[in-house]
Amino acid sequence: MGGETKTTTENKLPSYQEEYLKGTLFPYAENISTQPITPYGGSMTAPLSALSGESADIYRKVAEDPNVAGRTQENFTAMKEAVLDPQVAAMARQYAQQEVGHQGDLIRSGAFGGSRRDVYEGERAGAYEGNVANLMAQGYSQAQANALAQVGAEQAALGSAAAGLGGLGAAETQLALQNLQMPYQQYLFQQQYPLSVLQGAAGLPYGYQYGGSMTGTTTKPYDWFGALTGAGQAASMWL
Repeated sequence: MGGETKTTTENKLPSYQEEYLKGTLFPYAENISTQPITPYGGSMTAPLSALSGESADIYRKVAEDPNVAGRTQENFTAMKEAVLDPQVAAMARQYAQQEVGHQGDLIRSGAFGGSRRDVYEGERAGAYEGNVANLMAQGYSQAQANALAQVGAEQAALGSAAAGLGGLGAAETQLALQNLQMPYQQYLFQQQYPLSVLQGAAGLPYGYQYGGSMTGTTTKPYDWFGALTGAGQAASMWL
């Protein structure tokens, strides 16, 4: 009519799967767990490109003292021989010619002599020497400007060359590093392959319980209609 009913369900793998687990999968897993770890023996860092070393050498050269003073003196010496000395010689000739004319004028005019004449000649000589000094100063300033321009151009060229070599060196090192990754990835694959096989094989018996049993209780509702019918039948038998 009603009450509780206990049921027991036993879960068992098919015999062929149980044999597979015990004879193949479990020994394979045990073998993997006992294998020692083999460290990677390849190189993990790429050697520095020789081009990068050349770039560093150039940068060190850029950082050296450019010796502007020495370059200026070299430029001034060359300019003095080629330009300034001829100009000074021309000025000296012109001064001498003018001096002859002035001396003649003074003698003819009898304008003055003695100390006044010495002062006049001294002023003329001082003016000439001042002009020569100004010419030399201008030449030295130009020689210094040329030296600074030379140093700037050289350092710019060296910096450009160093940057170019540095970029090529970095690309070469990166390529070497990528080449090193290929054997390392192969090593990782070899290390992971047995475990991948085990994980794939362990999924084959999926959907089955690995043994054991399960007990459950089922409650059946009370059959009031059947009880009443049975009671009526019993009563009619007594009448």
